[in-house]
Amino acid sequence: MRSETLDLNAIRMQHTLILLRKLWYEDISRAELSRRIGLSRSAISSIVSELLDVNLVLELGLGASLGGRKPTILRLNENAAYLLAVDIGKRHLGVALLDLRCNIIEETTCEHHREYTPEDTYDELDQVIQGFKKKHPGKVPRIAMIGVSIAGPVNYKTGQVIQPPNLPSWNEEQVASAISRRFGIPTFVDNDANLGALAELHFSGLSDQHLIYLKCATGIGAGILIDGKIYRGVSGGAGEIGHTSINENGPVGPSGYPGSLESYVSGAMLLKRMLELLPQYPQTCLRADSTLQQLALAAKDGDELATRIVEDAGRHLGIAIANVVNLFSPSEVILGGDLCLAEGVLLDPLKQMLEQRTMLINREQTNVRLTRFNTRTSLYGAGVLALYELFDPNGLKHLYEVAKQPLLTEV
Repeated sequence: MRSETLDLNAIRMQHTLILLRKLWYEDISRAELSRRIGLSRSAISSIVSELLDVNLVLELGLGASLGGRKPTILRLNENAAYLLAVDIGKRHLGVALLDLRCNIIEETTCEHHREYTPEDTYDELDQVIQGFKKKHPGKVPRIAMIGVSIAGPVNYKTGQVIQPPNLPSWNEEQVASAISRRFGIPTFVDNDANLGALAELHFSGLSDQHLIYLKCATGIGAGILIDGKIYRGVSGGAGEIGHTSINENGPVGPSGYPGSLESYVSGAMLLKRMLELLPQYPQTCLRADSTLQQLALAAKDGDELATRIVEDAGRHLGIAIANVVNLFSPSEVILGGDLCLAEGVLLDPLKQMLEQRTMLINREQTNVRLTRFNTRTSLYGAGVLALYELFDPNGLKHLYEVAKQPLLTEV
């Protein structure tokens, strides 16, 4: 009897989560929820009553009639709880406070250096959170979940970072548990490229997409989605496309492998190439201390030196992506990161290489584009990760507890 009760509770919880996910995307009536989810109106009403009681759902008023009484329209209460998104890179620490619809309420970016220890970063994060709390005293105490994006391989089950090439002091750091202990908030962490893919999937509104997201910045990494699920591989290290070879006799780059993609397209190698060519282009706007962002933006603005470097990068990326397209045949390949600020200067030669090196059956079905989030894809992905962990059987109880807390007045 007890097992049957547990099964019924688990089924109700799954139905509740499905309903919440529907409401995330649109305001909708009980009758329409019943139709789309396939539950009786009484079952939907029972779940909605529970969500109203814990302040997770709001009644907006009456919608248009389809022949009977006007239906009451429901909306997810995006202010019932909040999310904290954290993006840890080699040169930046991005932090954002989001509502439950992943709208950014407050955001900041700090300098970050590869020499920083995890404790240095946690101290910086603490200062940021305190700053957010001064501006939003009613919201920060209602942060229900923290999502963390980090530039390096992650064991998702344990929240441990494994041999991050650009953050050597973070090797074997238990990021999720350390941040959770420090701030008293459940925390989940994943690789930045995986979370970039997750952000693109979530905001597309699709659930079963085959998608590959490439982050092109200090390093080059890929997040791979198969049937809407992140593909991690047996060890969690899948997607390290920067370490794959595109020329067995090529130079040795940051990855340590001859002819790897990062030997040609990593931020360090592109800036090294810029320094080598700088004397040949006296009219360039670039300087010896220019950053990858500045290089990309200069290419977009037509700078001759920057254009030469970025177009070469696009061709090399095209070779690597052609291999990926032929192997996985994804519906989309999406590029993000600082290098992608060059837009068409990068994308056009990349697509030319794809035309030359991919089978027609794969090329025809694959859309290649830039991310919709500019340079903040991984930050949004960290927010989506936090949301998904709340909209989960293990997170729903905690979400209820936070949502039921009394609202604090903002000054």
